[in-house]
Amino acid sequence: DAGATWLQVNPGSFASGTLALAVHPTDPHHLLMATDTGVSRSLNGGRDWIVEAPEVFTGPTFGAVFDTDGQRALVAGADAIFRSDGDRWRHVSSPIASLPTPRGR
Repeated sequence: DAGATWLQVNPGSFASGTLALAVHPTDPHHLLMATDTGVSRSLNGGRDWIVEAPEVFTGPTFGAVFDTDGQRALVAGADAIFRSDGDRWRHVSSPIASLPTPRGR
């Protein structure tokens, strides 16, 4: 109904804030949600969510995106970027120019 009706899913399992949502480019039911406490994944259009790699994502995540073919995903944390090539997440190096510089330098 184009968002006219909403319902609560997975009561009690959500963080207090969603910061970004990524939709898989070939499967609109596959979602990644970046929150103030980590990342969650849904494979059924948001009806159910699974906490994604809680040992990797230990704080807020500010962005999530799928590659154009949907084979990889990137998630930006507070101080790192992570890439998934399927079920495994790993830290990736950031280009030096993309990192914030401390004040006074």
